[in-house]
Amino acid sequence: MKLIKLLSAFLILTIVILTTCKKPEETPKPTACFDMSTTEAAVNEQIIFTNCSENAELYLWNFGDGISSPEKDPTHTYTEAGNYTISLLAKNGDNYDQATKSITIISISSLSTGSVSNITTTTVSITGNISDLAGNTITQHGHCWSTNQNPTTDLSTKTTLGARTTTGDFTSNLTNLSPSTTYYVRAYVTINTGTIYGNQVQFTSSQSAGLPTVTTTAIISITSNSAVSGGNVTSDGGATVTAKGVCWSTNSNPTVSDNLTNDGSGTGTFVSNITGLTANTTYYVRAYATNSTGTGYGSEVSFTTSSSGLADLVGTWYGIDVDDGTGYHDYPSQMVTAIIDEQLGIIGLGFGWMTDFWGEKIIDSVFVEIEVNWDNGTVTIPEQYYITTLYDSTEYPYNIYGSGTFDDSGTYPTMTIEYELNQEGFYCAGWCYNYGYLSTPLFVANLTLDPDGKWILSSNTQINFEKPVR
Repeated sequence: MKLIKLLSAFLILTIVILTTCKKPEETPKPTACFDMSTTEAAVNEQIIFTNCSENAELYLWNFGDGISSPEKDPTHTYTEAGNYTISLLAKNGDNYDQATKSITIISISSLSTGSVSNITTTTVSITGNISDLAGNTITQHGHCWSTNQNPTTDLSTKTTLGARTTTGDFTSNLTNLSPSTTYYVRAYVTINTGTIYGNQVQFTSSQSAGLPTVTTTAIISITSNSAVSGGNVTSDGGATVTAKGVCWSTNSNPTVSDNLTNDGSGTGTFVSNITGLTANTTYYVRAYATNSTGTGYGSEVSFTTSSSGLADLVGTWYGIDVDDGTGYHDYPSQMVTAIIDEQLGIIGLGFGWMTDFWGEKIIDSVFVEIEVNWDNGTVTIPEQYYITTLYDSTEYPYNIYGSGTFDDSGTYPTMTIEYELNQEGFYCAGWCYNYGYLSTPLFVANLTLDPDGKWILSSNTQINFEKPVR
């Protein structure tokens, strides 16, 4: 009985020992695995490696160019072109596993992004350079840019300058920029194995331009339908002035939506001819200058046009009758303009042939009205009473009529008058022509406006015909 108890106790102890003792667990074997950002890259292009190994605690990378790394997810750049084998050793305890992949590194030895120029608020130019094709065929090239670093051709902000078979410079014009903003730009070339980028360049666009600064010139040369002004653009406001001139209106503060001249671009002075005005009307004028920001205006000036074109010609006209070659008609003519009741008239044509040749004495003369067509430059002298002479105690009244032309295109206005004197059916010029004293059947006077305007006369002013012709 005692023996049975001892055997039972031993059996129980054995079972306990067997059930409490386990075999030690084995260390799991690692599986090496990795991906990389590209299998073809350029010299100095950064390559990103992503570790996808399992059951590993330690890692050792070998990039095939003598460089290694213990990091889990390293990055690497190659400094020379070639084919490289990349290996990753994944280790866990005494166990390890290895994965390998190949990469091709290509070279365009000097792809330079270049330097920026012509920076404005919205645009900039940049010139890159390719100094060696390294045997590659370029299918596309240009620049890409962004407000973030390391821009790529995945962005819409890039230039596409096309395929290229030669080395040299290439220029990109970057547009649609924002003012006062920092940008990053890189040159790029696309070859059959991928896209290569140049060095990154940073620049900041210009601040927003202001309005141009312009002054208004005082009004001069005022007539019934025109005047002269102008201005001076002293600052372009930071952007090119594309238009400048003056604007005018019958209302104060005219703008470029009113009448205007366009007198060029850029800064500096300019002269503006204001035309198409209405007589006896007040106008307001401002110089203007326009750039990409808008239009700046000078101070306002005002003026009033003359009551009519007649008032512009008040003054002395001087000249000489046309010489007929006989010596009988070589006498000075003097015509004086005046405004009487808004009518333009003349006083005093040459009468030397009457007084000297025929011995007549002029005892009366009046203001002669003439009509000028300002549109076509014609002059008309309607027939009217002009002078009375005294000869052998008899008075002889004469009418005058004629026509002519008016020309104000030169420095001073000129007028040519062809006229006849009619004394009750006796036509003086006709008689002189018939008897060989004139080469034409009308008296002719060529006259020029006195540039000094010294002898402005009234209707009752008497003409001194002895006054020398200037």
